[in-house]
Formats: sequence, C-alpha cells, structure tokens
Amino acid sequence: MKNKFIIICLIITLLLCSTTGCSPLTYPLLEAALSSEEDTKTTYEDEASVKDNDSDDHKFTSSEDGDKLLLEGIEEYNEGNYADAIDKLLAAESAGLKKQKLSTLYSYMGASCEELALYDQAIEYYQKALEEDPEDPQNYVNLAIAYRLTGDYELALDTYKEGLEVDPDYPELNSSLGTLYLLLGNAEAAIPYFENALEEDPSLAVTYGNAALAYAITGDFETAEEYLDIARSKGYTNADVIQERIDALR
Repeated sequence: MKNKFIIICLIITLLLCSTTGCSPLTYPLLEAALSSEEDTKTTYEDEASVKDNDSDDHKFTSSEDGDKLLLEGIEEYNEGNYADAIDKLLAAESAGLKKQKLSTLYSYMGASCEELALYDQAIEYYQKALEEDPEDPQNYVNLAIAYRLTGDYELALDTYKEGLEVDPDYPELNSSLGTLYLLLGNAEAAIPYFENALEEDPSLAVTYGNAALAYAITGDFETAEEYLDIARSKGYTNADVIQERIDALR
C-alpha cells in the first residue's frame, strides 16, 4: 500500500514536470497542457475540442477588412504561425468585425498566446471572449485551462463550475474538469466528470485514457483496462504511457 502511494505521488510529480502540449485548443483549436512546467506528453491531457462553436463559419471569404484579417489570423493559427496569427488578429480587432463574432477573435488570440506560453495574455483574451459570449461553455473551458497552466487551480476549478451552470452536459467541460481533479490527485472526484463527458460524447479518446488512469488509481484495474482498450481503438496516441502507469500501480 505504501508503495502504491509512492507511485501515485511520482505520477503527479512527473505530470507537473511534463507537457500535454497544445494543438488545435485543441478543439479544432487546441489541446492544452496541464501545467506551465510541462515539457513532454506523459500521462493525461485534455480532449481535443473547439475553441469556438462557430468554427465552421470561418470558411467564408469577405471583402470586409476586419473579417478578412480574422480569417487570415485563424489560418495562421492553424498552420502553427502563432506570432503571425496574433498580428493578424490584432489588426482585425482594430479594423472592426462586421460578420464574425468578437468572441471568436478573442478565443484565437488567447489560443495563440497560450501556444507561445504567454499565459497572462492568454487569460486576458479568454476573459474577453467569455465577457463577449458567456453562454458558450467552451469559453469557460479555455479560461480554466489557462488558469491551470499558471498553477492557479482554485480559479480553474471555480471557472469550470461556472461553466457547468451554463451547460452541465458539455462534454469538453466535464472532461477537462475531470482532468483537473486527476491532476490534483483526486481520482474519485475525477471519474464522475469523465463518465458524464463520455455519456454525452463517446468519441472522446483522450477522456477514455484519462478515465482509465483514474480507475487504476482507485484500484479498479478491470475498468481501467477496459477503458484503455477503448481509448486505443479510438486512436489514443498516449495509450502505452497510460498502460505503464497502470502497471506500476498494480
């Protein structure tokens, strides 16, 4: 029992010194890291999802300067040119938008800053996005992850809970909150949120992986292996790492 406790502590320590990385927040926008100290993907992460629920609307072309610059900024972001994306997005804000939402602009600004590890600026823009559109649950997810990256877990937790009041069934919100509880070493609290997320969206491969680790930490290895197998079948790339963690907990 003592050895298992030590292993769990080591997992959390490794997590705090490693990275999940960001990719389209990850959502077609970005997969957020678990802490600002993280360098490589190791244990668990956030499910990819969309920064803005209207992302499909960005396929238009417009002669309006602000809207066109926003579209160009999004393209730069998707290509990984985050500094260029920020330049385009700032120019779009100055020019003004006529067809697109300002919350979309601020979400991509936050995501670009987050990719560049400019977490304070990311928080500022995510807050603006939330102010512009407080009914979009993804805005709460993005802001909470940014708080988490700075190590402010209390603010992250409060933000997730505010988001749950807006949409208690939003899959990415439940999954990301579960990830926070897992990071905090409370696997039992994490599991219900993972289950809520999977009930609403069974396609979330990363959530199955995170849930597998949570079940293993609580001693339910049968469910852990079942969920990890599902994660693998859905293309979860971190499955081997999770398997090593599960084996170490036995």
